Amino acid sequence: MKYEGYVKATKLLDTYLKGAVSLTAGKTKEEAKKLLEEYHNANKKVVTEDRYGRDAVDDKVVALKEKVASYDLKTKVNYATDADVTKSVAEGMSKMAVALMKDPTPYSTAIFAAVAGYTPKKLAAEFSKSETKEEAKKAADYADIKHAQLALKLLKKEMKAADFAKNYATYGLPTGMLPVLKNQKGGR
Repeated sequence: MKYEGYVKATKLLDTYLKGAVSLTAGKTKEEAKKLLEEYHNANKKVVTEDRYGRDAVDDKVVALKEKVASYDLKTKVNYATDADVTKSVAEGMSKMAVALMKDPTPYSTAIFAAVAGYTPKKLAAEFSKSETKEEAKKAADYADIKHAQLALKLLKKEMKAADFAKNYATYGLPTGMLPVLKNQKGGR
């Protein structure tokens, strides 16, 4: 029955994603990417060859894409700059310097940025850093969704490789040649 297969595949996928998200909680994007690659390599068996697993993955990709779209720009910039998970660039500066940086006049912000050696990324991180518990929770939830999306991307890549191998074998070609073909420049 299709429904049973889909439910089973969805449960496997949810378990995989929960593990991925708990592993990457509080990590920067770069740290999360490395951890997820290791996690995926250790847990590839979650990738199901049947269409129910593929349907579950495709449905989850759409659902997470919709969730990501519902977040505000500040939260997205917060994640993009790792603002809440890295040491604040303003840490250790006097309250006066931070107040000057947050002064809305472009002139004072430009002077402070130049003096402090701020890059645009550092400035974006400073302005998008969570200031309340609610903002921090929202930023953490957004990071979890983005990390789940990365885990799904790895699954989709694995599925695509499995499809390629299956199609290759269907035509009677030796699958032992696959690594050679994949590593060729401009290869297939």
